[in-house]
Amino acid sequence: MEIHNKEFKRRGRKGYDRYEVDKFLDQVVDEYGDALDQVVDLKNKQASQDKKIEEFKAENESLKAQVSELKKREQEVNNALEVAKKSASDIKQEAEKHAKSIIANAKRQAQGDSEFEQQQIQTLKADYDRLKKEVGQFRGHLQDMLQKQIDNLSDEEWQHALDKYFNTPRYYPEDGSEPSDDGDNYDLYADEVGDENDFAEDDIGEPDHIDKEDLDALESSEEPDNDEEVKSEPQPMTGDSPSHETVDTAGSDDNSLKAGPTIVFPDDYKEHN
Repeated sequence: MEIHNKEFKRRGRKGYDRYEVDKFLDQVVDEYGDALDQVVDLKNKQASQDKKIEEFKAENESLKAQVSELKKREQEVNNALEVAKKSASDIKQEAEKHAKSIIANAKRQAQGDSEFEQQQIQTLKADYDRLKKEVGQFRGHLQDMLQKQIDNLSDEEWQHALDKYFNTPRYYPEDGSEPSDDGDNYDLYADEVGDENDFAEDDIGEPDHIDKEDLDALESSEEPDNDEEVKSEPQPMTGDSPSHETVDTAGSDDNSLKAGPTIVFPDDYKEHN
């Protein structure tokens, strides 16, 4: 807009055209307002740019501080690495020195103890051989003793004696088969009772009546009078009967022969397997 060179038409001798002046003034006001608005916008943009510049400056200062801190930490880490390397070297040298000392002492001790260990080995070997021999003798003695006990248990006369002593009714077949414990059909003294019945039939003509209570009293008179004596006496063995199990209530005389750990030597290991 050209304000300085603007010329108005004159009206008469003394003035300008009023309409042109008013129109020009309106144009001046509009363009001046637009200029003011542009100035305000530019000022706002400048303020925003100035704010961003300040933020960039602050961020730059923060980055500089972080870089300085990182450099400081880097220096500290480098110093710590140097100290660690030196300490590791010292520790390694000390460990090698200590290990060499231990090895040297162990060699000296091994050389000094070699003769003593050889003596100990010889002593242990002799004890091992002696113990093996004693165990073998004990094993043979135990086997012989057990075989004798087995032979005694299988003796038929011994079973007869026990049956007679305890008045145990048992029938022994003539064909040598297993004896029977059926006391209702057979009796230990069946032959003697049969002879008495035959004698009674010859004299009277019919068998005498035998009182069961008298027979029980007769049998009970042969039992021990003391309960302690009954407990102390050995009980009858019924191992010959298929319906009973043999139980030895008296126990073994030698308690040292009871069940215990089995000693198996290396030479005998294959035999036990």
